[in-house]
Amino acid sequence: MDDIPDSELIQKICAAIDVNSFEVRGPAVPALGCAEILRGVYLKAALLAHDCVGNTHMSINDNNLLVCHASTDIKKGETLFYNYTDPLKGTSIRQQHLLIGKYFKCTCSRCSDVTEIGTYMSSAICPECKTGYVSHTTPEEWSCNNCAKTFPENNIGFKVQCCMDKFGVINKKDEKELEEYIRNVSLILAPNHYLLLEAKQRLAGVLRDTINREPRPTKKLMRRKMELCKEILPVLETLCPGISRTKAITLYELHAAMVQLAKKLFDGREISGSAYMDELMAAEKYLKRSLEMLFIEPGNSPEGELCAKALEEYRALKATMSGVLDALHSEGKSYVCATDANRPEPK
Repeated sequence: MDDIPDSELIQKICAAIDVNSFEVRGPAVPALGCAEILRGVYLKAALLAHDCVGNTHMSINDNNLLVCHASTDIKKGETLFYNYTDPLKGTSIRQQHLLIGKYFKCTCSRCSDVTEIGTYMSSAICPECKTGYVSHTTPEEWSCNNCAKTFPENNIGFKVQCCMDKFGVINKKDEKELEEYIRNVSLILAPNHYLLLEAKQRLAGVLRDTINREPRPTKKLMRRKMELCKEILPVLETLCPGISRTKAITLYELHAAMVQLAKKLFDGREISGSAYMDELMAAEKYLKRSLEMLFIEPGNSPEGELCAKALEEYRALKATMSGVLDALHSEGKSYVCATDANRPEPK
């Protein structure tokens, strides 16, 4: 390397670090009010191939050691894949991120599928038939999966760009603005479009904060939060199979809203003890699935802290369920668990 100028060598080193490093949460910085973001190079982990639907899960523990778990069942001889980009972004955004940050264009099965594994995360509602979804079939053309009508890029692409621009300027901490945005762009974008999913995630977070802050949160807020979580989860199951931080958090938030709503209804004598028990048992299933994923997270990470909180809530939930069962038995009533198919949604 003696013949390489210092400036060029430094650029090469920086590029190698940039491409092959992983984000590491550093120690808390009081002046910033948050942890410092560092970059760590892990030689073996950096060898993992990329796929927009990965089969591995990375976490970095308290000693800055990177731990790689299989996020799904992997057969002997199968390639290990890690997703180096955001799974909840559309294909064009993911490919741009990988091209700029990793210097390659992804051609994985998801990127090669205009439907994005049937989620239609980058598609819009067909302006012609109103029931199909139009997807980018070529750089200049969009095509409907129902009526086969084609549209030029400056038609559909312009509408999608307007939705993107609008999302960039709304107040993402304002419930009304988020609801209005979701209502308006739902007339243009496919239900699982990444812009809608991000807006729904933001809204669910706003509702969570409102519910936890208000002394008497309304049932409407709790139902809406549950609805949002249930709309997001199927997409996560498809695009993030197995272990997923985002999925674990969504499952936890769904359980929390279910427990809060069920308690409010039971305390108001709007549901019976048996119905209350049904809701608690359904919430327990979501919480257990969340914990199964959160258990592997480092203790000092936000997900690790959520795991500790979720464990406490699991113990409290089991105690509540035991109390409800005791009350039913003391009244001479038996309890038969309702199946998910037969369990009515709380009013």
